[in-house]
Amino acid sequence: MSVFDKKPLKPKTFQEALLGELNLESVGLSGEEFSQPEEKLTEKAVILESFTRFAEEKLAESPEGVVAFPGGEIVKKFDPSLMPYELKHSGLESWQQEQSKRMGSKIWSTLTQKKAAKPLIVFLGESLREEEALDEKGIQASLEFVISFNAPVAELFQKMVQAMKLQESEYRLMAIKDASGEKSTEELLEDIHWLSPQFVVPLGAQACQALLGSRERLASVHGKFFPVPRLETPTQICPLFHPSVIASNANMKKSTWADMQKLMKALGKT
Repeated sequence: MSVFDKKPLKPKTFQEALLGELNLESVGLSGEEFSQPEEKLTEKAVILESFTRFAEEKLAESPEGVVAFPGGEIVKKFDPSLMPYELKHSGLESWQQEQSKRMGSKIWSTLTQKKAAKPLIVFLGESLREEEALDEKGIQASLEFVISFNAPVAELFQKMVQAMKLQESEYRLMAIKDASGEKSTEELLEDIHWLSPQFVVPLGAQACQALLGSRERLASVHGKFFPVPRLETPTQICPLFHPSVIASNANMKKSTWADMQKLMKALGKT
């Protein structure tokens, strides 16, 4: 077994983090070439892994986010996405006026009619339809679902929401994109703050990533609960597959209904 196959010990100093317990002569670092070139990659991986662990541990212990050592220092990278979100609006009325303006008063009225100011749950879709969709005939779904989804999907998702035993006032439908374009993550955080629901449910990968970040894959996080990044709020995020995917796949219907039952249990609706 190669010395590189051993699990590296936790480093105590920067030197140990960089070099570990490697015998330099035994691995060909005394000036001789490696007999097997692939060992170089293994050695590099061991050193980088050891150094990374050392740096993360020392930075976590430093309130300033800086660790100094002879010849240099390690500085924690500033990530603005982790900073607390600062509200744009000074009050609820100001936020409501902006929403009405950006999506059109008719659509805003459709989505807010008979709704509580602070609903239990907000379903976040991908895109609102054009205002003309409200005049379509023969669709067996409420107008708020018609403006949020295409006809067959609107009917299916309304039935699923009703099956959750939610009263009309207890939920709201929202979307990332409306007549004024696509909302930024900051704008979505503003929406969540003023609505203050118990749960926000992103529908589909785009909505999920808008709130949780691009690293999160919907297949891995659906039906799980997460805090809202950058907001001091008890609201939780629970991603679901988009209704358009559910409508075309019976197996997805079962999976999504199981996820919705978790929400029902959390809301006391079982």
